[in-house]
Amino acid sequence: DLIVTRQHFQLLFLGLGALMLLSSDDEDDDENDNRHYYTLLGIDIIQHFQTMAQLSRDTNPTAATNNAVPAYLCLIAESNPSKRNYNKAIEACNDTGMLHLKGYMNERCYLFLNRRRKNTTTTTRYYIV
Repeated sequence: DLIVTRQHFQLLFLGLGALMLLSSDDEDDDENDNRHYYTLLGIDIIQHFQTMAQLSRDTNPTAATNNAVPAYLCLIAESNPSKRNYNKAIEACNDTGMLHLKGYMNERCYLFLNRRRKNTTTTTRYYIV
C-alpha cells in the first residue's frame, strides 16, 4: 500500500512539473525542444488521474480521504490555468487535508493572476499570504 501511495505522489508531481514547464514564459531553446514530450507526458498523467478519480467516485462517492480527485483538479488547474480551476483545486485539497498541494496551488494561482494583472492587488495577495 505504501508503494502505491508513493507512486501516486511521484506521478502527480511529475505531471505538475511537466505542466509547469509548459506554462513557463522562458524562451530557452532546449525547453522548446522538449515541449512536445512535456505535453504528451502531462496529457497521459491527467488521463491517468481522471480515470482514478472517476473510479473512486463510482466505488465510494462519499470517501473523505479520496486523494485522486484533488490530484486530478490540481493537474487540470496547471494544464488550463484560470482562477476558477485553481479555486476548485484549492478547495478539494483543503477538503481532503492535502495542505502541501493546497499551498502549491495557492502559489501557482498567485503567480498566474500576478502575470495577468502585472501588479499585486488584494485579490492576488489572498493566494500568497
